[in-house]
Formats: sequence, C-alpha cells, structure tokens
Amino acid sequence: MLIVIAGKITDEQGVKQLIADYFSGLPSEASIIKPAFDFYLPEENRATFEKGTEQNHIIISARGFSGVQEQRYAAKLLTHVLGGSMSSRLFQKIREEYGLCYYIGANHSAGPDL
Repeated sequence: MLIVIAGKITDEQGVKQLIADYFSGLPSEASIIKPAFDFYLPEENRATFEKGTEQNHIIISARGFSGVQEQRYAAKLLTHVLGGSMSSRLFQKIREEYGLCYYIGANHSAGPDL
C-alpha cells in the first residue's frame, strides 16, 4: 500500500499519527489463501455450433508456459512476431496475401497457474 500526501504540511508528526490511527485495523500480511488450481484438459478438444450468420470464428489453443517459467518471454515474443500486429506473419500472409480472413492474431497468456 502506498499513501501519498501532498500540500503544505505543517504538522508532519500529526499526519503520521492520523495515518497510523486510520489504518491500524489492517492486517500486517495478506491473509487470503488461494485455492489450488486444477488444470483440466477435456476429452473432447473441439466444439461446434450452427449460427445463422456468414461469419466463422476459429480458436486454436494449446497449453503454454506459466508466469514463472523463463520460456514465457520467448513465447510472448514468438506470438507477437506471428500474430501480434498488422505487420505480423499471420496477418500479412493469411489476411493480406491470401485474403482468407478479416482478423487474425496470436497471443500467449502466462499466469501463475498455467
């Protein structure tokens, strides 16, 4: 927690005491216990449904690296080169050269539980 006080402070000790009194009820450490993450891969790796429009959306996913693995940096860089912007390989080839889609991209999400 960061407390910022700005202005012409004439009673610095009084302000410190006021802050101490105001926040004295807070615990000194975080007390939230995070439940264990159960990673789950479904048996069926695809799902489809009929929709009355002329659009199709495809998501291809795979398990990535966690937020503590060193490989996460390389994975993030790779996904940016492949599909992170309009100058990416996927965008230039599949959208601009072949005209197969309107949007395309790649991303790597690295959380502590992945």
